Amino acid sequence: MATRLSARCHSTHGCGCYRPRVAIDALVAGYEIDGAMLGLRRMVNFPGISVSVAEMIDALREAAVNKIRYDIDPRVVAIVGSWPG
Repeated sequence: MATRLSARCHSTHGCGCYRPRVAIDALVAGYEIDGAMLGLRRMVNFPGISVSVAEMIDALREAAVNKIRYDIDPRVVAIVGSWPG
């Protein structure tokens, strides 16, 4: 039986997508930066793109025809909804 993909939050929730090497380089740079340079507000964005759950499903739909199930999980919605976006 084929694996089914399950979208567990609202289709409008966004998610940052990064190439693995870019994500690793950004984490290392964040670790090495002098905290005093950032001050008390320490929000740093990684270079990447932001896509919604709906956009991810649309991109997968051709390859995963009839294998995507869309179920809302309130626990996941609460977690994802708390992320800055």
